[in-house]
Amino acid sequence: MNWEAAGAIGEIVGSIAVLITLIYLAIQVRQNTRHVRAQMGHEGWLATTANIVAVMGDDAATALGPVEQGLEGREYLAGGFSAADCMLGHSCIMVTEEMPNLKAYMDRLLARPACAEAFAA
Repeated sequence: MNWEAAGAIGEIVGSIAVLITLIYLAIQVRQNTRHVRAQMGHEGWLATTANIVAVMGDDAATALGPVEQGLEGREYLAGGFSAADCMLGHSCIMVTEEMPNLKAYMDRLLARPACAEAFAA
């Protein structure tokens, strides 16, 4: 056996080890997701955010007011769907009917397949 053959075998073994690791991680993430969903479904999350809004009171309107104004006439924060929408979306789920632009924005986010799947109980 020459060095090239040994190197090729090493690459194959390394590739198999990476594949096994990725499969293991995927299984762990899936189990953790199921566990979290079992502990707190979509309804529990909404109840928690409603409690947060009740505690924050006017602070929620103050914090989300500029976003409400900035969304006027736009579908998403930066024009098209972006990472900014992913980061801000979870904070806006607590909006009420008092902020129509944010409510419409959240309806668009929740209509996205990945978001709908994440909130499926």
